[in-house]
Amino acid sequence: MALQYWLSVWLPRYRCAGGLLSSVGVSAVQLFVKFTGFAIAIPILLRTAGGISGIAQTPGLPATFFDPLFSAGANSGFTLLLLSAPNFIVSPGLIQKAYGAESARAVRRGVGANAIALLIFAFLPVFLGLTARALFPGIEARDLVLPTLLLHGLPVWLGALALAAVFSAEMGACEAILFMLSTSLSQDLYKRIVNPAATPSQVLTVARIAAFAGGTAGMLLAIFVVGEIIDALAVFYSIIGATLLVPVVGGLFVKSATRRDALVSIAAGMIAFLAMRFGTDHTGWLNANLWGLVASAFGFFASRLLLK
Repeated sequence: MALQYWLSVWLPRYRCAGGLLSSVGVSAVQLFVKFTGFAIAIPILLRTAGGISGIAQTPGLPATFFDPLFSAGANSGFTLLLLSAPNFIVSPGLIQKAYGAESARAVRRGVGANAIALLIFAFLPVFLGLTARALFPGIEARDLVLPTLLLHGLPVWLGALALAAVFSAEMGACEAILFMLSTSLSQDLYKRIVNPAATPSQVLTVARIAAFAGGTAGMLLAIFVVGEIIDALAVFYSIIGATLLVPVVGGLFVKSATRRDALVSIAAGMIAFLAMRFGTDHTGWLNANLWGLVASAFGFFASRLLLK
């Protein structure tokens, strides 16, 4: 898994050299690979598993497995969907590409198309897990589910195509993280605070150095600290949702909102997120994302009402 994450970080090296335009072009190729791989592999796997009815007869399934309204807490069911949605609303990759669009019309079309693609992509990979549970019920480690399914459940060529689709999704996530890191350090820190008189060439150099350093740090974390990629991505996107949703939405819709309101909101969300993440067992409603959002909203409105 560490090697896979290393490739996911370093394969989009065009990010350092080509910038946003090259990223958009490669993202279009990634999207094609994703949907091609899933569109071919999932019907075959579902047919092998006996369809939805065959999956429903898998031994050991809980009675609520196919109940869309069931929730055992913030980490399951529709509540997980509601808590995950903010992570995509304020996704760094989406926001950066929106600000790089040539017109407002392009933004509307792009965001709309992105919403449709995300909706499809949110459902398709779920079938991989369902078929794996039916075909290979003895798997206990979640990081072995996909390799086992692609290796033993599909022909070699098709398994390779499906793996490329998943790998493409990881590349997109890593790219968005590198974009956010390099933009924040070059524009918000270097240009705004360290060297306000910096030229575009200097800002670009700082952005490239930040992307290179971020990729290196990601590789080291994957090898020595993070056990699974999904854990690292879950922490990253949870922090994004818990700290940025309220300031972004508040800044857009509350006309008198100030920088102080945003900073208080971010600080409150981050403190609550870290407290729940490292101070609880994450079960039930002890969800770091949930309480980070609540604390972020409380901090925003407390700043508005109490710190005038």
